[in-house]
Amino acid sequence: MADLMKGKTSYKSLVDDYSNFHVPTAKIKVNGFDVVKTLGLVVHEITAVLSVKSASSVTILLEGLYDIGDHSFDSKIKNTFTLGTIVELELGYLSTTRKIFKGYVEMVGVNMGVKNYYSIVLMDVKRLMMNSGRKNVLYNEKNYSDVFKTVMGTYSSLCSLDVKATSDDLTSPISQLTDDYDFVMNDLILKGRVNREFIVFAGKAYFREPFSVSTPIMTMRLGRELTEFSVNHCYTDVEYEVIGVDDQEKPVSGKEKVKSAIKKTPLIIPTPTYKFAHPYVTTTSKATTMAKALAARQKTKICIGSGRCLGIPEIVPGRYVKIENADSTFDMNYYITEVVHEYTREGYTTQFDIGGCS
Repeated sequence: MADLMKGKTSYKSLVDDYSNFHVPTAKIKVNGFDVVKTLGLVVHEITAVLSVKSASSVTILLEGLYDIGDHSFDSKIKNTFTLGTIVELELGYLSTTRKIFKGYVEMVGVNMGVKNYYSIVLMDVKRLMMNSGRKNVLYNEKNYSDVFKTVMGTYSSLCSLDVKATSDDLTSPISQLTDDYDFVMNDLILKGRVNREFIVFAGKAYFREPFSVSTPIMTMRLGRELTEFSVNHCYTDVEYEVIGVDDQEKPVSGKEKVKSAIKKTPLIIPTPTYKFAHPYVTTTSKATTMAKALAARQKTKICIGSGRCLGIPEIVPGRYVKIENADSTFDMNYYITEVVHEYTREGYTTQFDIGGCS
């Protein structure tokens, strides 16, 4: 599957691709070369934490590199993983792997004891954006998606872009007074100026409408590849309304409802409405965009849960997964907000968190 953020697969296809999930494989690439193979590294453990809501990270523990006589780790590993080195991680089985991460070396260290491990921590571009410093910048672009592209231009060595254009018609410069991450997440997204989510996966930054890829990446069956599953649906029945004033001083507004995905008994009639007034809102389009953005955050809270399965690289944040064979009420599509891939010499497993459903 070429693009894990857009494509789909099946358990049967994965069984064929991954030779029935035998012999887990990890590739750690530096400058395009798999250093596990070229340097003969022994991987003790890899933990990849991939998230929609925050920076993603990978922790790697390598063993067999310490010379007791010299009281030193092998220089080849220290020279390969210098701070700032760009690294890619692929996971899979036998000769078939998928790229699930691209980032840079944020930390290196040692864990000394009965066994001596060399430790490497990788972070994705979001972490670098958090460390970009407080800026004082004016953007003259015509829409917020172009502003996003300009911000991300600094990080082209770490990620490419997949941007869904916004329909703004900005008539005045947009100011940034914070670091790049805070500007994108707070000034643009959390304040509702754009109905977008910002996801970084495998070296690509996505700026797209929340939940926009509605097709599940795959169907997971409890008792087959899915070994654990839990979910809680919350009573939700609200409406978000954003109001403002246009250039002619006439009121404008936009609305969006959020409801529980399973059967419920309405408790308040009419539906409770959260109203927000904002000076930025000068058109119905802006009001509707902001209402949808506020509602999107609430949709991640209408159901929460988690699951554990065989090690499956295709389980990634920002996609839906369809759950089957749990219960007829709870068998549905769930939105993945965080994934933890755990690779050790004993095996490979995947855990995921849920935040939303359809």
